[in-house]
Amino acid sequence: MTKSKETDDSQIHTDTTCTNSANDDDGEGEDSSDLTDTLDLINNILKNLDKVIAVAGDKLVAYKKQEADGQREIRKQELESQKSYLDQISKRDLRSLSGLIIFLIGLIAFMSWLTWVDKVSGDALLFLVGTVVGSLIMFIEKITNSKRNSTLAS
Repeated sequence: MTKSKETDDSQIHTDTTCTNSANDDDGEGEDSSDLTDTLDLINNILKNLDKVIAVAGDKLVAYKKQEADGQREIRKQELESQKSYLDQISKRDLRSLSGLIIFLIGLIAFMSWLTWVDKVSGDALLFLVGTVVGSLIMFIEKITNSKRNSTLAS
């Protein structure tokens, strides 16, 4: 902070020197004095320009880092939310699949008992078992394809 203040003071001093020398001299030395003062002023500006560029660069890097951290945090929250959603769906699918399998096993066991006591023909039991197996295969294919598609979409 003090260096830039000193530089500002020297620029003010240089500016007042230029003004005073222009008022004091009426002739030949005015051009060389103005040229020297102008060169000194340009040198001071260039010295300060490096500092200004360095500070601006540091601030830009800090801003970009903060922006990247914010984007990273947002993406992390989105992924956590999506993971939570997929976990809930998986649990629901597992509960519904478990309930369905228990129901179908009970139905097949009941139909097997009815076939055993000759109340239902074996063809009806075979038809029921084929229908249940086909339905289970389609249900499992649907679940695996939906999980694969949701994984590919991410």
